[in-house]
Amino acid sequence: MIQVLLVEDELIARTHIRSLAVWEGHGYQLCGEATNGEAAIRMIDELEPDVILSDVAMPLMDGVALSHYLVEQKLGIPIIMLSSYDSYDYVRMTLNNGAVDYLLKHRLDEASLLSVLEKAKHERLQEQRHIGGESLKSAGTIDLHAKQNIVKELVQGHVNSAKQMEVNVHLNEAGFGTRNLVVGAMSIVHYHMMDWRQQDKDRNMFIRSVLELCQSQSEGIVTHIGEDQFALLFSFERIRSESQIASLLQEEKEKLRGMFSKFMNIQMKIEFSRCGLRLTEVADGYRQAQDKLHAMNDTEFGGRDPHSPAAGLSIKMEKQLLGAFDQKDEFDMVALIDRIFTELAEQGASHESIRLTLVEMVQLAAKVGQKHGVAAPTLDRLTAPMQTGLRDAAGPLGLKDKITAMYSELVETLRTREQSAYSGYVGKAVRFIDSRFRDNISLQLTAEHVGINTSYLSHLFKKETGMSFVEFLNRKRIFRAQQLLEEGVSVKAIYEQVGFNTYNYFFKVFKDITGTTPLDYEKRSAEQSG
Repeated sequence: MIQVLLVEDELIARTHIRSLAVWEGHGYQLCGEATNGEAAIRMIDELEPDVILSDVAMPLMDGVALSHYLVEQKLGIPIIMLSSYDSYDYVRMTLNNGAVDYLLKHRLDEASLLSVLEKAKHERLQEQRHIGGESLKSAGTIDLHAKQNIVKELVQGHVNSAKQMEVNVHLNEAGFGTRNLVVGAMSIVHYHMMDWRQQDKDRNMFIRSVLELCQSQSEGIVTHIGEDQFALLFSFERIRSESQIASLLQEEKEKLRGMFSKFMNIQMKIEFSRCGLRLTEVADGYRQAQDKLHAMNDTEFGGRDPHSPAAGLSIKMEKQLLGAFDQKDEFDMVALIDRIFTELAEQGASHESIRLTLVEMVQLAAKVGQKHGVAAPTLDRLTAPMQTGLRDAAGPLGLKDKITAMYSELVETLRTREQSAYSGYVGKAVRFIDSRFRDNISLQLTAEHVGINTSYLSHLFKKETGMSFVEFLNRKRIFRAQQLLEEGVSVKAIYEQVGFNTYNYFFKVFKDITGTTPLDYEKRSAEQSG
């Protein structure tokens, strides 16, 4: 039975934790309760707990100080932190002192507590076994910054044979073996979208936070290579089993991914080189790990699985949004965004899945803007509210209005750019067609909107576009119909959506412009996508 010491000053919280069905039936026992850190220290010798479950904020001695005491005394007792505050400052302090995990009281339930107790039990057993006599945590004589610089030079290939002996000595002094090495490559998913507008000071603080969190939990040496790229170096000098090393690395990967997702709300890609590297092979090993990283499918990070829309923006939905952008079709754009948010809500998608979907929508908007030559400052201004919302919002479903406003404004920007290619009257007419092509519009109605007579607009329009008004309007409608057919919308459902009053007339115009019938086009599109 794993003995757990509960350290919590609030009676209501202690009562709630006691009532959770995670104890004897799962191999855990509450061996004692303390109301502050000082009382807990007095009980440790007597009760010999395997795990400590402690509040952060308590009188006399808080949880941060208690976790520091456990490390200082080298007691090797895993500590799980509880708090009412979702603050990274608390997370950083406790994790730097070796806390296993950090739970918010208002989200504490049986599943979350049992999960973290299992992690603590595993860590306690690892501590007791010292697998293979291996202890990868380096507590040597050179400081962390120096070790990180050494690893950075190694992975970048800047350590020549003359310098190799010096590096070997430094790492050995740090208690870090230099044989049977493994190097890892790690990158932040969607980093360029999350931080591309931040000032150097903010970006540096963000990178420091990543390093601190990673180093507090990692069994290796972690260093920043540049932008979203990090390297990890591990020594398995006393382990000969490759399968055991692979198992340890998999645990490391899962632990780091979970920590970053939970405490910094970011996703990490992590891959490793082959094992058994020497110092001279670290640079090649890092390139090998990077190659694996680049080959990874982004589906698991909320990307490209059309059958799993809650995990990110599906391929089908991305095509539909691109089609609406191409046509500068704000009506369809708003309808698509409504559908995305409705599906996410109905599927009960997780906070992280929704956030990843929105990140991809911001990324898609930026890509469209760049494709159409929208200036970077304009894109920055358009995406700024969403970027802020993604970092700050407690519930990403509440960002619907912001993403709709961002997309609508980008559509308006694209219309303005298209309009600028023509004279004032024709540009205004083209803009009117873009926004009203699905309605029963005519040359006369457009001329009234523009403010000139019908014959003069017809003359200017033909001169500047090379097409008559009707031909331009029909081409716009048929192009949109082609996009909808490629997206899987049925022929019978399309013709009214793109502004035709009858199917027969739609059929005739479609064949005149494309050279094929709508049914044949639909069939060919289905075969190509299948």
